[in-house]
Amino acid sequence: MHFRTFTLLLSASAVFSAPLEVDVDSDVDAATVNARTDLPEDHKLASRFSVPVVPNPEFKRDGFHELRKAYLKYKRHFSDLVIPPGLLNYTKPSKLQERGTRTGTVVANPVTYDTMYLSPITIGGQKMNMDFDTGSSDLWVFSNQLSSTLQAKHKNLGGNIYTPSTSAKVASGLTWSITYADSSGASGTVVTDSVKIGGITVAKQAVEVANTITSGFEDFEGDGLLGLAFSSLNQVSPTQQKTWIENAMPQLKAKLFAADLRKSAVGSYTWGFISQKYAKKIKYAKILNSGWWHVAASKGIKVNGKLYTSGASNSKGAVPDTGSTLLLMPTSVVKLYYAQVSGASYRSDMGAWVYPCTSDSSSSMPTISLPVGNNWINVPGKYMTYAYANSAGTMCFGGLQSLGDSSTLPWIYGDIFFKGVYSVFDYGNKRFGVAQKS
Repeated sequence: MHFRTFTLLLSASAVFSAPLEVDVDSDVDAATVNARTDLPEDHKLASRFSVPVVPNPEFKRDGFHELRKAYLKYKRHFSDLVIPPGLLNYTKPSKLQERGTRTGTVVANPVTYDTMYLSPITIGGQKMNMDFDTGSSDLWVFSNQLSSTLQAKHKNLGGNIYTPSTSAKVASGLTWSITYADSSGASGTVVTDSVKIGGITVAKQAVEVANTITSGFEDFEGDGLLGLAFSSLNQVSPTQQKTWIENAMPQLKAKLFAADLRKSAVGSYTWGFISQKYAKKIKYAKILNSGWWHVAASKGIKVNGKLYTSGASNSKGAVPDTGSTLLLMPTSVVKLYYAQVSGASYRSDMGAWVYPCTSDSSSSMPTISLPVGNNWINVPGKYMTYAYANSAGTMCFGGLQSLGDSSTLPWIYGDIFFKGVYSVFDYGNKRFGVAQKS
C-alpha cells in the first residue's frame, strides 16, 4: 500500500467537519458556538476545523538518516555545529531497494518503527500530501518543472506532482533555494495559487515550485513541505513570503493551531480551536524573539523523576519542531539519560547513541521530563526507542540523540516529544502550550 493511498482512505469532508460537533474552543462556550447560525455554512467550516495527520504504515525508519537530516537542517543556522564525518557521508538505502526486501514479519519485531506524518491539502485544486513543519517557513512542492526522471521516480513511490494551472500566477523575479552543508537541497521558482487546508482557502499563497532537487531530497517521503514557523525564516528571495498559516489568520476563529501526533496511529492538526479534552490542562510558555517557536527551557531535565541540573544547564531554550523526528540535545545532557540505559554507548563514527535491543526495549526505557518554560512535560520511555541500529536487529537507535556541544544551538523537541503531549501553537498571543497526554 502506498502511503498516499493510506492517507486518503479517510474521508476529508467527514474529518474536517467532525470537530465542530465535539470540540469547543477553550475560550468560547458551547452556547456561543451554537449561536453562530447566522453565518454561512462555509464560514463556519473555515473558522475552526481539523485535518488528519496520518502515519505511513510502510515507512521504515532509519535513525542515522534522521539524525543526519537534523544536523544538516540546523547547520544552516548554527555555524558552530560540527557534523560527524561518518554521518555526513551516510547514504540511506533508496525506497525502491527497501520495498524489494520487505516481508510480512515486520510486525513481530521487538521495535515498533515510527512513521512519518503526512496531511492532505489542495494546491490549485490538486491533492498533495504534505509534511507540516513547525521548524521552517517554506511551502515547497514536487512539480512538473523537475526532470522527467525525477517526476517518474516520485510517482513510482506513490507521490503526486504539482502542475501550475490556470489558477496559478508566476511571481516574477522571485526564487527560492534551500541548501544544506552536504550541498543537498532543492530550489526553483515561485507562483501564487490557492492553497486549501480543511475549510480554509488562501487565494494567493506563495508556492515554491521545485525545479531542482538533489539526491538527498529525491526520496522525500511526502509531496512537499508546509512550514508553520514565522515568516522571518522564509527562504524566498529577494522578498520573503508569508506562510500559509499567517495568511489564514483572519479566517480563523482563534489565531492558533494545535497538534495531536500519535505513535503509529492517526492524529490531527486542528486550526482555530483547542480540543475540549485538553483545554483546561494546557500550560503556556512565551515565545522568545526568533523565527522559530522558541521557548525557555532552563530547568534541567528529569530521568525517571530524578532532577539533573549539573550538566543540563540551558540558556538557549528549546524549539518544538514537528519537522524533526528526534529529541536533540547537547552531549552532556544526553549522557545523563543514557547512563540509566543498560549497555548504551556512543557510536563515535556516526555520532549516535545505541543500545542492545531486548523484547521489552520500548517499555523498559526511562521516562525523560523536559522543561517548557516553567512547566515539565514527560516523554514516556515507550517512545524513546526509535529504530534498529543494525541489520541484525540486535542494537537499537535511541529517540534522544546529541547534536554535539554547539554553544548557540537550542534544544530541539522533535516528533518523539510530540507523541506525549497535546501542543498549541498560539500565533495570536505568541506562546506555545502543552498538555500532558495520559
